[in-house]
Amino acid sequence: VYYVFPEGGIGNTSESTTDKYSYGVRPVITLKANLDIVSGNGLVDNPYRIVDDIKDNEKTYYLNEMPVGTYFLYSEDVYRVIGQEDGKVKAIMMDVLHKDDGSVYTRKFSSDTCKFTLDEGNIGYYLNNTWLNKQDHPEYLAKGTFCTGPYTYNGKYTQAKLNSVTVKAKVGLPQIGDLFNVNNLTEGEEEIVYWTCNYKKNAEQLVWVSRDKDWLFGDFSYNKYAVRPVIYLKSNIIITTGDGTADFPYQIAEGETK
Repeated sequence: VYYVFPEGGIGNTSESTTDKYSYGVRPVITLKANLDIVSGNGLVDNPYRIVDDIKDNEKTYYLNEMPVGTYFLYSEDVYRVIGQEDGKVKAIMMDVLHKDDGSVYTRKFSSDTCKFTLDEGNIGYYLNNTWLNKQDHPEYLAKGTFCTGPYTYNGKYTQAKLNSVTVKAKVGLPQIGDLFNVNNLTEGEEEIVYWTCNYKKNAEQLVWVSRDKDWLFGDFSYNKYAVRPVIYLKSNIIITTGDGTADFPYQIAEGETK
């Protein structure tokens, strides 16, 4: 299958005959002819909009009605919707955790295991207790499924292996293959490197770490890296303003539920 290089060229050959290579997905859609344009001028900085801004509409909108890829604010941090599970919204933080002084917070994954768990001492325990309890509305979150199974790069990778180990939690880490997990996060001129929730099979205590735009490497669970939360929110979260873009993310209603 032909694929497109970042520079615009195309190719259909890979460096290997294995099926381990994966590429981005760029949708092309067809819209109905009778859709109304409600705002915008068609320029890249002000595109046409075919959905009313929430604040100008009397209808009650819920976060789980919003499409994948839209942005919203939770506890003063920007998140992006990456999926749903039984009506619950799964979303990834568009940054990593920081200390009170603004510096990047880093921590061990675990002292004794390469697997994401909710046991004390594991990063999963920290996220679902210490960090969660510091959020403005921890009650907005609900338990969802995190696929924490092994990932290998020797041509034997399958999605089923990632899904073979699961953890039910309100807060987790990016899973290999999650939408919008690939970001060039930096602090000054330094790349931010953060944990995923998947481990390297047949390698004791090695956890996959995400670096730069598309580089994964395995490192020991007792080393320290940044933390990028992935959360599940309840199905009845009301949004009040915003258009779901990065510049104007949806705002969650304070204390309001269905």
